[in-house]
Amino acid sequence: AYAADLDIFGRASLFELICAARTRPGEAMLAGWLSAPATPATVRERQAAVEELVTAASWLIETRAYEHAWEMTSSA
Repeated sequence: AYAADLDIFGRASLFELICAARTRPGEAMLAGWLSAPATPATVRERQAAVEELVTAASWLIETRAYEHAWEMTSSA
């Protein structure tokens, strides 16, 4: 019920802003999550998963930066 009040879906919606899904099932999963409330335990699980992904992404970005710096100094 709250989805209609908060512009969760549609043009310029929260869904459009945050959806980075690459597949229809991924889009459907996010839509389901935004459409219905989750239990506190489920929210904590999702938050932990996001934290893990952010940490992995940060590590990857840092590693790529070091690789790039190494390539730049090696080719000079």
